[in-house]
Formats: sequence, structure tokens, C-alpha cells
Amino acid sequence: MRTPEQVRAEFERCGISIRTWAKFHGYPAALVYQVLKGNKPCRIGISHEIAVRLGLKDGVVSDPQKLTNTLSTESPEKAEAITG
Repeated sequence: MRTPEQVRAEFERCGISIRTWAKFHGYPAALVYQVLKGNKPCRIGISHEIAVRLGLKDGVVSDPQKLTNTLSTESPEKAEAITG
């Protein structure tokens, strides 16, 4: 895993702005900056995805639809709880 400082250094080394990386991956640039500053807990959702993709935390970026399909075959009740 990397520190936010290491991630920033890698962006600089590659000549890529954080805003450009965010746009390329479809994330709001402001949220990427918040993740790098440590202002977000990054436990779930988009902030989790950003932290994982940047190498700030160990984790998996999963497709919610795929997870729902997996859960529905294992437990229809869990799938219903996710999809509402």
C-alpha cells in the first residue's frame, strides 16, 4: 500500500494531474482530493473505490450488480436488502 504522499509523487513523476486521473476514471476530482487528504473514511462506495485504485488501501472494487447477482443465488433475502 502507498501513502498519499507516494501517490502524489507518482502523479508528478508521470506528469499526470489528480484532476486528469479523476476524470479518466469517472470520479469527481474534489472527492479524489478529499481521499488523498484523508478527509473521507473510504469504507464504502466511491471513496472506497478511489482509495483502492490509488493503492491507499487493500480492498476490492466490485460491481454492485455482480454482488447482487451473487447474493441472490446464495440468499434472496440479502439481495432484496441491497436492491430494496
